[in-house]
Amino acid sequence: MIKFEIIKIVREKSLYLLFLLLLIILIAPIFFMNGDQSFKNSQYEQRLQNNKVFLEQTKNDPTARKVIAEAKQENSYFEEALGALKNNDNEKLLQVEYKLEVALLNSMKEGSVVAAPQIEQEKKVSELDYLISHKIEQVDYSLNKIPAMNYLYYVFSDLLPYMYFLFVSFIIIANFSTFEKRRKTIDFFNVSPLATSKKLLVKIVGTIFSALLLIYISLAISFVVSALKNGIGNFNYPVSKITETGNVEIISITTFIFQCVFLFSILVIFFSLVSYFVSLFTGNLIINIFLLISFVFISNFNITSSKYSLTNLMNFPNIVIGGTAYSPLPSTEITFGFSVMSIVCYIAVVSVLIGITLKLRKETV
Repeated sequence: MIKFEIIKIVREKSLYLLFLLLLIILIAPIFFMNGDQSFKNSQYEQRLQNNKVFLEQTKNDPTARKVIAEAKQENSYFEEALGALKNNDNEKLLQVEYKLEVALLNSMKEGSVVAAPQIEQEKKVSELDYLISHKIEQVDYSLNKIPAMNYLYYVFSDLLPYMYFLFVSFIIIANFSTFEKRRKTIDFFNVSPLATSKKLLVKIVGTIFSALLLIYISLAISFVVSALKNGIGNFNYPVSKITETGNVEIISITTFIFQCVFLFSILVIFFSLVSYFVSLFTGNLIINIFLLISFVFISNFNITSSKYSLTNLMNFPNIVIGGTAYSPLPSTEITFGFSVMSIVCYIAVVSVLIGITLKLRKETV
């Protein structure tokens, strides 16, 4: 049976097409991201010029003393930043950016400035503070020299939405769950002398293995390519997250990637079981894929705030960082640990349903 599953995987040509497509999407940005420091330089120059115009317009306004003082202080920071950029002094630039972001955060707390949500500014300040205190070189994600660890973070958090990873895995899962019925080999599968439980285990493990293998080999290759081009990066690079209490906490980029991979893996296990359960009633590939994808589409609409709802456990990168001000979690209780336990419970429920169905169908798969 194992040999049969391996041959089935190797001969499935659609896998190679999906693998190639995913690989191109993951590797292309490594070579074609064309950002440079000139963009940041122009930003600081523009902000410096805007402040100078503001100071000229308000120089005789006695009620604007506090704002004028803040603008002058900002200008000194902008000039320092421009000097650091000119001299390629990344350490100095990091310190100046930290001062600017702290000043902005203080202004937001005082109510004198309305900008991005305060929690997002607190996250930015926390990350910069961590970089300075741990002497870690800052990575600018707008440039074309992103180290491998930071590139994986970029892939999960910005490059590809969580839906894309799930869609690719759904195509593979549905393909293999319905394989025997579509290819008319289900009778051969059922007459195998192996016990039904063992046949089921081989089939589902083969499906999970195929889906995860394609995704993770693609990620591994992109990691190696990025490492060869830009270095591996720092395993302790900071990633900010929002805790259950609404505070900001720093986790390492290694923790972020591990938790994303783990949550994605158990989601694939769950949907492999769901796909197999559906295949017991119909071997139609389109129906199987449609039912799986419908879970993801529903998850975009936050139709319920219940922490137990499966649709609220799908956006695994967002769960790892505790949500954002722009994309908050439906419930603050949806943490990494809670999500793992909840998905495992869903896996147990579907496993029981499959067992009951097979008993009623006289143990034929």
